[in-house]
Amino acid sequence: ATTVYGSITQRITSKLAVTAGGQWQGSQFNGGFVNGQMDNFYEGDVTFTYSLPKVWKLVEWDAEVGYDYYHYVSVVPGLSFVRNVVFAGFRAAL
Repeated sequence: ATTVYGSITQRITSKLAVTAGGQWQGSQFNGGFVNGQMDNFYEGDVTFTYSLPKVWKLVEWDAEVGYDYYHYVSVVPGLSFVRNVVFAGFRAAL
């Protein structure tokens, strides 16, 4: 399999940042009825992160919202798919 990926983060304000990324993965079959053919997986994402005030000067909190796009293209019938994922949540770190 071969994978190419990348991401970039840009701070919009002192508390708000956006991260965008993408990935491609290609896998070639060895043997079977699809010998030598290739499946491709594509992924793209964007996440907004807002830094919240520290709790007890120890815990760093972030609120996040984002979107992920997944697209798998297979030469095997019935395996291809597209997924759209929207998420929201909190992250804590000591």
